[in-house]
Formats: sequence, C-alpha cells, structure tokens
Amino acid sequence: CDTQLRQATRASALTGCAVGIGKGAPVIFIGAVCYYGCILITADVEKLTANIMKMFLDPDAVADGDIQADAVTGCADAQIYELLEKFLIPVMVIFFMSIGMGAVGVIVTDSQNALSAARLLFALLSRRSRIDPTDNKGTRLRGLRGDISVQNVIFAYPAAPDHIICNGYSLEIGAGQTVAL
Repeated sequence: CDTQLRQATRASALTGCAVGIGKGAPVIFIGAVCYYGCILITADVEKLTANIMKMFLDPDAVADGDIQADAVTGCADAQIYELLEKFLIPVMVIFFMSIGMGAVGVIVTDSQNALSAARLLFALLSRRSRIDPTDNKGTRLRGLRGDISVQNVIFAYPAAPDHIICNGYSLEIGAGQTVAL
C-alpha cells in the first residue's frame, strides 16, 4: 500500500509539473512572439511616426511627394493598417494556436490519469484470490440464517487515516432483505 501511495504521489507531482508547463509554455511563447514582433516593427513605427510628424509640421509634404500616400486609399495614414497587419495577424494566430496547445495539455493529463486508473483496475482484477471458491475443505457453519448486523464501525482509508469515513456506524439487514447504501 505504501508503494502505491508513493507511486500515486510521484505521478501527481509529475502531472502537476506537466499541467504547469502545458499552461505556462503557451503564455511564455506568446510573450516571446510579441516581444520579437515589437522588435521587428520598431523601424516601421519610427518611419510612420516621422511621416505623421512631417504631415503635421508641413502639410504640403504629401503634395510634394515626401510622404507616400497609400495606392488604394490615397491616404497618407494607411501605413497604420499595414503596421497592424504585420503585428496583429501573427499575434492572433499564435494566440489561438496556444489555446489549442493548452487543450492538448489537459487531454494528456486526463489520459495519464485514465491510464493509471486502468492499470490499478487490471492489477486488482488479475490478482489471485487466497480463497479457492471450488475447494470444499474448511469449516462449514451450521444454522446460518443470513442476517447481517454491523455495530459501531469506525473506518478511515489508510491513505487518509485522519479523515474518518464511518464513525459509530451501525446497520441491521434481515435475511432476504435488499439494501442499497
């Protein structure tokens, strides 16, 4: 029982680390992509800022050809949309990809929990009973009526001995009676 408890504790710690990494890695990745994107568009921002300042200080700069107007809209400030396209589209793509990556982390931990539970179940099912049901040897009880009586039961699981499940539990079941607990 102690080995199973140690194995479960170790598996829980590993699962906790996996969940932490699975949820933290996309956030770190998004932060790195945003930082790198900011570095890449810094030159574009500086150029756009210089053009806007030039437009405010010298309104004739657009007419003189110093500032390039957008070919489609004819507006000098259309460069802002190019800047947003360069930055926001990749950020949104990475954001939604990270949501999917985070969901995969949850699936992996759930599948690991299911795998552990299945291993324990199959270990219990495949264990060999110490009582042979086909053996006729042993003591036969005489005058068995089938009544069940349980009185003042105190029970706690070995993994949590301080958490008492039954405290002074008593039960009387008559022969042939069906009871659900």
